[in-house]
Amino acid sequence: MKNPIYSFLILYLFLLAACKKGDPEIAPNNQLSVLSFSESFICQPLAFTDHMVALVTDNNLTSLISFSEQGNKLWQKSVDQYIIPGANYNDLKSLSIKKATNGEIILDMYHPVLDLAQQVKNQVTKLIDFDANGNFKWQMTDSIHQPDTIVIGLDTIDIKLIFKNAGMVHLSTGNHLIISSQIDSNLGCTYLQLSMYDNNGVFINDRYLRILGSREIEKVFLTSNDELIIYNRIQPKGQSYILMDLTGNVKFEKVPPEPIVENYFLHECKSGIFIISASYDDKTGGFRGIVFTLDKNGNLSWSGSSSSAPNWIMTSVQEKTDSYLYSGFTTISTLIPSIDWRTTFLQNENQAVIQKTDLNRKEIWHQILTGMPNSAGAATIGTDQIGFFSEKSDNSVETIVLLKLDTEGIILNK
Repeated sequence: MKNPIYSFLILYLFLLAACKKGDPEIAPNNQLSVLSFSESFICQPLAFTDHMVALVTDNNLTSLISFSEQGNKLWQKSVDQYIIPGANYNDLKSLSIKKATNGEIILDMYHPVLDLAQQVKNQVTKLIDFDANGNFKWQMTDSIHQPDTIVIGLDTIDIKLIFKNAGMVHLSTGNHLIISSQIDSNLGCTYLQLSMYDNNGVFINDRYLRILGSREIEKVFLTSNDELIIYNRIQPKGQSYILMDLTGNVKFEKVPPEPIVENYFLHECKSGIFIISASYDDKTGGFRGIVFTLDKNGNLSWSGSSSSAPNWIMTSVQEKTDSYLYSGFTTISTLIPSIDWRTTFLQNENQAVIQKTDLNRKEIWHQILTGMPNSAGAATIGTDQIGFFSEKSDNSVETIVLLKLDTEGIILNK
């Protein structure tokens, strides 16, 4: 380039003009000096205010790593030695990273083991606990419990089917719950098994609850006061979100505003409102993203697809005092039934997106990572300066990229 100063000035003026339109787009990758890391995400990262903790892979080596908003690696710990015996991180049916109320970091793993007939013969679950600096503390491995009888109230019930894994949550007491369920079609109800473990992963007891209706339990979220929000599919056809306490007392049941395909996150705001990001099928083969809220009584506050692009899918949100920062991706591909950071963005044409809205979901600005197909926004961190972490795939080579933006969405690391 003969005159880099003039070229830089032209690019700066172009970006500034684009931002004034209210819907700026990020310049193509070959025009940005974004920070790039050789690692790739293998599950949804965990965003704190000024740093992010992620589970990543690099040349088949798996690490727990912390990034600052400036892109510095605060610490990095190998975790390959903690995998379920006989499996690897790509084998796992589900894998997530969560934050305990004491600031510790927990890896949740679920791995169904199949027999020669491809039937489930065992369901292995594992928890690995690390302190806030990534230092290993304890681990526990168990199977989903399969009792012959259960007791609910005064009823002793014979069990004929298996309990299926529904999720893991980590209570404010420091205890941990592995939740599983099965349907009793004869009685038209669903049994929940709550397997409790203490703050060192030692098994305490099993507790059983009953919900009316034949329900496939798809996702379980935990609220700040240790209640469960359960997303379930009701046979023969239906869906709902149930808020219930750990004794089985149902606080509300709410049908979603659209027929949900997949849930991506549930964020509990400081005000007590629950923000839910999900996708739905518009019945024309289209893939649509939706973000909606529920209050503690199950009232729907606002909902809808993004006004800018209905096929935006949000994977995380950062709550600020006067706004929200969403990150995710936009897609022109066919319907994606679920998101798996290990495989999804190798197979579909996506572009990373970041959106800022006010507290009523009215858009303030957004950015799209144009010129970089097969990318997805993972999380934002920072206050005065926004660290926007994304992942991109180029000819099956996955890398993590970091864009730095100010509060108005203007790129700082040009």
